[in-house]
Amino acid sequence: MMMLIIYDTILMVFTVFLNMINSRVISTWNVRTLKRPGKLQEVGKKLDKYQVKTAAIQETRWKGQGMIVLGEHLMMYSSGNTGLYATAFLLHRSMKANVIGFPVVSDRMCSLRIRAKIFCVTIVNVYALMEEADEDAKDNFMPNWKKKLVKFKGTM
Repeated sequence: MMMLIIYDTILMVFTVFLNMINSRVISTWNVRTLKRPGKLQEVGKKLDKYQVKTAAIQETRWKGQGMIVLGEHLMMYSSGNTGLYATAFLLHRSMKANVIGFPVVSDRMCSLRIRAKIFCVTIVNVYALMEEADEDAKDNFMPNWKKKLVKFKGTM
């Protein structure tokens, strides 16, 4: 198991053979919000520019859970009723046929199951607490996150 920690995002990838996913690039991005008009298109253009086929997105601020197709991209998103901690995956349309599932564990955690050439890959997208968060909340985050990860394992 390999873990990438980028600022307030933890992206866990359950394989070290990322090049086996049809030679696709996987990235992560805290977009701060997708509520601004045109922001999703802007993000899609950036991903195309860097040839990213799968991106774990945090802080979309969209409420609920769903899937939207916009041009060459497919966005699968989830959050609670407030939309504060929303997480999502933005995929290039060419990846749609490889998607097996999109299990959601909480408003801060979702995953994407992808069929690769030889095996399947699960990417877990977690929106962790910000540095400004209350100290008690930060102290409780890791143990609670680990419990949710165990719960998540049952959804694979």
